This record gives sequence, C-alpha cells and structure tokens, in this order.
Amino acid sequence: MAEKVAVIVLAAGSSERMGRAKQFLPWRNTTLVRHATLTALAVDSAEVFVVLGARKSEVMGELNGLSVNIVDNADYQKGLGSSLATGVREIIKPAHRRPKRILVMLADQPAVTPEYLSALIRHSEGGHGITATAYAGRAGVPAVFPEPYFDQLTRLDGDTGAGRLLNGGTFPVALIQPDFDLFDIDTPEDYRRYEGDQERY
Repeated sequence: MAEKVAVIVLAAGSSERMGRAKQFLPWRNTTLVRHATLTALAVDSAEVFVVLGARKSEVMGELNGLSVNIVDNADYQKGLGSSLATGVREIIKPAHRRPKRILVMLADQPAVTPEYLSALIRHSEGGHGITATAYAGRAGVPAVFPEPYFDQLTRLDGDTGAGRLLNGGTFPVALIQPDFDLFDIDTPEDYRRYEGDQERY
C-alpha cells in the first residue's frame, strides 16, 4: 500500500487581480477549482484538503460530490501564507491520520497534472528535504514538505505563502523542472492567453 500523502489545494483568495472569482472560471468541462481538486484526487493515496475563504459556500458547490476535506480560513484576506498555515493545522489534528508529507498546490495552475504531482512525491521520498517546482532557478509550488517542516508551515502568515521556506536559503530544497508550460491564472490577460488552448493542458 502506498504511503498516504496529504494534498492542500489553496483556493481561498478573492481574486483581486482577476476582477472576478477565478475559482469559477471555466476550464475544460468544469471550473478552475474543480479541475485542480480532481487533479489532486487523482494522485495515488492522496487525502485532499481544499482551503476556502472568499465566497466559501459557492466554491463548496463547485466541489459537490468530491471526497475532500473542506478547510475554512476565516483570515483568507491575509494571503496565501495564512491559508497554507490553516490547512496544515487541520491536517495535523488528531482527527486525521498524520501524513509523512504534505503536497501544496494552487487552484489556478491548470496545467499541473497528477503525473507531475506524483513525480514530486516520489522524489521527496528519496529524503531530499523539500521538493519544489523550479521557476527560473527559484523554488515554488507545487511543492512537497516532509513532516519535519510541518511546524514551520503552521507559522506562516501574510501573502508570501511558503516562499521564505522555499527560497530563504535555510532549508534544503530540491528543484524539479516541469516538462510543460506551468502558468498561473492571475489576471484576465492570463485567462485569455490560455483559455482557447485548454486541451493542451
């Protein structure tokens, strides 16, 4: 039996740069948030936690019928760090079987595949510390954090997410270069750039 891994999908933001809630943007035959969650659920032995905040009840409707844990971040306006810390605190509660690793992903990176997430997890199992995605030499998410880093994650705050763990130079980070175009949907321009070519992703 494969080792259980917890996957956090960060979907709590208010999408200020987009000008509308990007969780609901159409992607393939669904929406960005459901697409990301289905991607997470396709990872072998994954228990999925979706962190919500802005328009929580409506976003929950997009996840109807999916076997996920909903995590409410009342402080979502503080940014990604707050949402990530809230998700990790939920994962390590005694009510859940504590995982050895937590994989962190965003709801607005629709090119990410289950195969890529699985490759990150496999690499992390080799004892490399944090395993993260390479962005022009810098580390970012999706990323996998082994158990020794859980406490650090619970103390994150603000809008930098896990950036100071990934790029602060304090912790060992192995970078994995994806073999596809990894992009975020942050602005209307981003969405227009990729929406007409969704089948590639």
